[in-house]
Amino acid sequence: MKKLRAIAALALIFVMMAGIFAGCSSSKKENIIVMTINGQSVYFDEYLYYIKSASDTYNDDRTALESAMLETGLTFEELVKRDALQSLRVSYATFAKAKEYGVVLSDAEKKSIENDRAEMIKQMGSEKAYEDTLLEMGLTDALATKSSELTILTQKMLNEVFYAPNGKEGYSEKELKQYFDDNFIHIRQLFFSSATAISDTQKADKEALANDVFSQIKDGSADFEAMLDKYGEDENMASSDVGYVFPPGLFDESIEDVCFALDIDEMSDIIKDDTGWHIFKRLEIPADFYDNNKDNIRSTVSTIAFYNALEKWENEAVIEWRDNFEKMSVGEITAYHDAEKSKK
Repeated sequence: MKKLRAIAALALIFVMMAGIFAGCSSSKKENIIVMTINGQSVYFDEYLYYIKSASDTYNDDRTALESAMLETGLTFEELVKRDALQSLRVSYATFAKAKEYGVVLSDAEKKSIENDRAEMIKQMGSEKAYEDTLLEMGLTDALATKSSELTILTQKMLNEVFYAPNGKEGYSEKELKQYFDDNFIHIRQLFFSSATAISDTQKADKEALANDVFSQIKDGSADFEAMLDKYGEDENMASSDVGYVFPPGLFDESIEDVCFALDIDEMSDIIKDDTGWHIFKRLEIPADFYDNNKDNIRSTVSTIAFYNALEKWENEAVIEWRDNFEKMSVGEITAYHDAEKSKK
């Protein structure tokens, strides 16, 4: 099953890891303020870093760029600036909320970061070699250290605030069980992958097979489980006797809309997307599933809650631009940086 929501959530973790650069850039010395986010100054080099990162990401993966442009209707320039601003909003929101929740680094965690840095310097032979390596990556020693700090803070906020039953946003045992009963569903998937169909002829044959299998199950001449065993290409289904038991917010919205609309023992129509052809069937959740999977259920629910909160915090972030920076193109932003650099 296509885990778009899960992948997006994971991507935000990396955004937050990079987000520690906020407020730590050398641009502060230049005192060129591009914008403020929730009243906090964002300096030019910091903004440039995110612009370059987003630009490099799309330039390195043209397929992803084309897909994003098709899905959103945005141009390359608009996508780069959108992603850069999203990263900035997420990073500032993460810092602010960690402070609000009282999530801080322990002395042991700080020492661990120092030890990791010392070990990296030792492996590279000298502090200069270490700093030169960071410079090639667009980093400084301070930024690398802060990145490690944010990685820890992010995980601690998830664990202490959202996962823990007594956390400020956590679920008690009773609340978790109630959430499970009210929101989780059980889905089995018969999947025909387009990845194994390279040519147009192969794709047509695969689609014809999916339609034929669907028709056989629909008219009762074939059994869903028998067809799944024979033709199914979902590795998760092959490795699980149960299939998928999940709440809203974990998978792509278009897939969830279909699955949650099904009644018990009802089968969906064929759903086509860029990964292939899907046929879903909803079943009763096994009676012992909750008791046998409490930890995984808590992890799923708390992670979804955390990313939903993060998305909310990001959307609430208030940006106020300075001068003409909002209207600058990606090329103009880079040219502005080069012009300022040449003055020094």
